[in-house]
Amino acid sequence: MFDGVRLMSMLDEYNYLRQEKDEEKRRLRDQKKIQEQLITEYEALFGSKPSGRSAAAVVARRGEQQQKVVQAPALRSPVVMCSV
Repeated sequence: MFDGVRLMSMLDEYNYLRQEKDEEKRRLRDQKKIQEQLITEYEALFGSKPSGRSAAAVVARRGEQQQKVVQAPALRSPVVMCSV
């Protein structure tokens, strides 16, 4: 009735996809926990912000700023021409 090889192949594929899905769920759950810890630490250090900006947005913004390399512009003094 059933092709045993094809059925085993389908079961193997199902098990593989199920494991992938479970790992993705676990990864997202861990990522959420870490983000919540960062928010809690940030609020403990700086207090919670009553403004419209959430602590998550502030933490994300701070992370973006840390990734950027900012160079200050060189200061130039004005050149004064004197005639003799």
